[in-house]
Amino acid sequence: MYKTSESEKIQEILPLLPQKIQEEVKKLISGGEIRNLNEIRLRANSIQSFTLSGKNQDIKNVSLSEKDIADTVYKLCSGSVYAHLRELKCGYISSFGLRIGVCGKTLYGESGICGFSNYTSLNIRIPCHIPDAAQKLLDYISERNENEVGGILIISPPCAGKTTFLRAFAAALSKGYYQKGRFHKKRVCIIDEREEIALPGVFDGGYADILSAYPKIEGIEICTRVMSPEYIVCDEIANMNDADAICDSASKGVIFVSSCHGETFEDVIRKKSIKRLFDERVFKTVCEISVSGEKRSVRVRSVAI
Repeated sequence: MYKTSESEKIQEILPLLPQKIQEEVKKLISGGEIRNLNEIRLRANSIQSFTLSGKNQDIKNVSLSEKDIADTVYKLCSGSVYAHLRELKCGYISSFGLRIGVCGKTLYGESGICGFSNYTSLNIRIPCHIPDAAQKLLDYISERNENEVGGILIISPPCAGKTTFLRAFAAALSKGYYQKGRFHKKRVCIIDEREEIALPGVFDGGYADILSAYPKIEGIEICTRVMSPEYIVCDEIANMNDADAICDSASKGVIFVSSCHGETFEDVIRKKSIKRLFDERVFKTVCEISVSGEKRSVRVRSVAI
């Protein structure tokens, strides 16, 4: 199930990468492997690597300095690192429709973390849209009524395609799907805190309203109050504050589709924030994603605790 449809995105960022990396990416393009590219990892004074179809591969005989990494950060920020400080405090940059993970020496100010004093590595994640990625979940809900399905929690370990799955399902909700033999299009608000969900063109023609680069908790409150959503979609429930905001919105009739990291429902239900959401019946359905080699499996089930 690993594949990308973002070759244009690669071409867009290619001039921003160190020259040596550009040359290696061009080899992938000429060899036809670019469609399998998931990540480009750059490291100062260490090994560079690609992740292709979920497998890590060294970029041999390419060394980068801290200056190379810093220059790349500057270019990815379109020449204004200051404009991306809020994101850098959280260890990433959202740019050109990509999320780039950042590591380095943390810089502290009076209010806490305020960025990095130097950069040592980058993880450039190449997003992809697979329109049928959530088909198993759509098949599940097609034979059930909305109240029976309720809110949906998507569970997966890192790098298993959770965001790709969430994006495909959100697009289907907003563009139209069948449930109990009837065609529905739902008003969907997407809280795209890290600008990963709403790829260009994916939600065209649907009833989707997107709040980009906005904190999740505040975004949920705003969308509930002023956008009258039927569904709210957000990624990665992290803590009890997230759970509180979701519970408050769900009490006003909004259905949530969200995600968290974990292997199984039995794994994540140990988290207090997740348990509260099931105790309050915000979520009734879980969708567990797992990956073995290049095989991706999806299990959908109703859960009552």
